[in-house]
Amino acid sequence: MGWLEVMAGNGIYIGLGFACNIITANGLGPRAYGVLAIAMAVMLVLQEICGSGLDIAMVRLAAQYSHTDPGRSQLISRAALQLKLGISVVVVVVLWLGAVPLAREIFRDPELAKPLRWAAVGVFGGSLYGWVLARFQTEERFGHYALFRSLSSGFKLAGLGALWYLSFFDLDSVLALSIGVSFITYGVGVLFLPRSRSTRSSRDESKARVDVMRFGRWIVASHLLFAIYSRIDLFMIGRLLTSEDAAFYSVAWNFTFPIDLCTYSVILALLPRVARLRTRAEYVAESRKIFLLCSGIAVALLPLFFLAEPTMRVLFPSYGPSAAIFRVLFLGPLLTVLVHPLYLILYARRRVAILSAVDLVLVITCALGCYILIPRYGTLGAAWATVGARLLNCLLILGLVVFELRSVESNTLTSLEGAR
Repeated sequence: MGWLEVMAGNGIYIGLGFACNIITANGLGPRAYGVLAIAMAVMLVLQEICGSGLDIAMVRLAAQYSHTDPGRSQLISRAALQLKLGISVVVVVVLWLGAVPLAREIFRDPELAKPLRWAAVGVFGGSLYGWVLARFQTEERFGHYALFRSLSSGFKLAGLGALWYLSFFDLDSVLALSIGVSFITYGVGVLFLPRSRSTRSSRDESKARVDVMRFGRWIVASHLLFAIYSRIDLFMIGRLLTSEDAAFYSVAWNFTFPIDLCTYSVILALLPRVARLRTRAEYVAESRKIFLLCSGIAVALLPLFFLAEPTMRVLFPSYGPSAAIFRVLFLGPLLTVLVHPLYLILYARRRVAILSAVDLVLVITCALGCYILIPRYGTLGAAWATVGARLLNCLLILGLVVFELRSVESNTLTSLEGAR
């Protein structure tokens, strides 16, 4: 039921977000939309330094106490928030100061400097919004999670409608709205959180921050690397090609986003339960359930491959090249939805450091592929480089999960022999 609630919330989030993309892309045009896409990509990558990695660490450590010791669970959650805020302030300052050289030297587009500063503010808002969602996840209040997941897109859609009606629809106003939504949703979400039951000392909070950082550092590294991978194609298109090419690629990528969001929904909903597993039999049974669930999702998503092109022609008439790009990109997320939820077993076994190494291989492979293929094949080259890197990534994760399950069996047998 938790998975269905998360999927329902993410389904509404996808639908409303898709409507927002239609309005934004057609309202701004390819040039401005390409600039917006690059700025938002930078923001989403940097959010991972103080974002979902620490949120997952918080859930992993706090969820085991949410029913038995709510005060301790809330202590860990509060410590995670303090940690996230401290890191996000540093990220915001660095991006704000580095916006001009980044725009001029890396992307070769001075007009990108102001959007990058908007993105710096968005990093802070995203950190707050992600923490509220993680609190609901920790307490397995997936109905609240679904509500506030969908509310963010709802607020944005209403805001875009207002901008259109008032004739204020330009790049700056869309950026301000996109970033302001996170702060608004966080402010409303805090009202639905229970009052703190923790009476522990500041020393306990300090220890909790250390625990969150110690467990979360490798998840942060892994998520940051995966975020770089998922947007490095767009960054290299922005550098090697044009803003219009970045816009065409971004529209195609947005059509694959629902698949990645399905993957993320499974991971979010199952993490609290997987965190409580202990024996090899439990791990194996859960792995089978996860794979069967994800296989069903993959089959259900196959019609998207055939529906995307005619939908693009109707909804994005100025973005003709996007359809061919999508047909290639579609293969990558489909592989991911089958394999990536299985790495929950590695989270439960505290084998998160190895995932960072896997994602580093992913980034390097994708970057090299883009560097070689984009000058020859343009945006299609970037799409093939992305898919090839995902295939390698999925094979490595599958191998690690199988190895870990066998390791659990070996450790169990060794313990039994020692007892004899």
